[in-house]
Amino acid sequence: MFLVDKRKVKREVEQLGNSKKIIKGLKVSPVADSYKKTIWNLMDKLQEADAYSMAQWLVHVERWIDDHGKDQKAKYERGEIVFIELGAMNFGYEASYEHPAIVIANSYNTVLVAPCSSKTYGKGRRDVIDIPKSDATGLTSDTGIGVGGIRWISKNRIMNRLGKVTNPIILDKIDEHLLKQLFFYNVISAHHHNEIMDLERKQDMLKAELDEMKSVLRSVEELLLTQSPELVESFKAIAVSERVIEFII
Repeated sequence: MFLVDKRKVKREVEQLGNSKKIIKGLKVSPVADSYKKTIWNLMDKLQEADAYSMAQWLVHVERWIDDHGKDQKAKYERGEIVFIELGAMNFGYEASYEHPAIVIANSYNTVLVAPCSSKTYGKGRRDVIDIPKSDATGLTSDTGIGVGGIRWISKNRIMNRLGKVTNPIILDKIDEHLLKQLFFYNVISAHHHNEIMDLERKQDMLKAELDEMKSVLRSVEELLLTQSPELVESFKAIAVSERVIEFII
C-alpha cells in the first residue's frame, strides 16, 4: 500500500484559490501523484474482495459515472417504497449497496428515507420496525425497516419505484420513532439550556452581592475619612498586604 499524505493534497488544492474547481487535477502534481497511488491502493484492496462485494463496487462506480451531471427532481410520496443505491464504499456499519427504502418526506432534490433489509426482520432490534410483506406492495419478503439509519439522500440514488406501504400503522410507528428521537434531543437541549440559565442567575446573584459589599465598604471608608482619616490610611496599608484593596477603592 502506498502512503498518501491527505493533508498535503488538500493544502495544495486550497492554494489554487478560485481555480481549484476549474483546473484539471492531473495538471496539479501533488494531486496527480496521490491519484496514482490511491488507484493502486484501491486495486490492491479490491483484489482481496469477494465476488459479491467486487460486483457491487463495479455497479456502484458505473452508476456514479452515468449519473454525473444529472439532476433528479421527481416527486415521491410518503410511504412509497423505492429501490436505492447507498454506495459501495461506506464506513463501518452504514447501510451499503442496493436496498429498498421507505420514503418519509420529499424535498426539492432529496428525500428522507428509511433503508430496509429482510435480514433484520424479526430480530427484535430497537432500531428496526418489522413490516410483513402483506402490509405493502412491492416487497417480496418480510422486511425490517431500519429507522436507526434514517437519512436524507439525493434523488439520484433512487433507481426505481417498487410500491408503497399499505398499512398506515407502519407509517405511524416510523413517525413515533422520529418523534421520540426529536423529543430526546429536545429534552437534552432543554436540560442544558436550564443549566445555563441557572448559572447565569447565580452569576447575577454573586455580582449583586459583590456590588453590595463594595457599596458598604465605600460607605465605611467615607465615614472613616470624615471621622478618622489616619485610621483609613492604616486600613489601606493592611488591605494592600491582604490583596483586598480592589474592594474598597
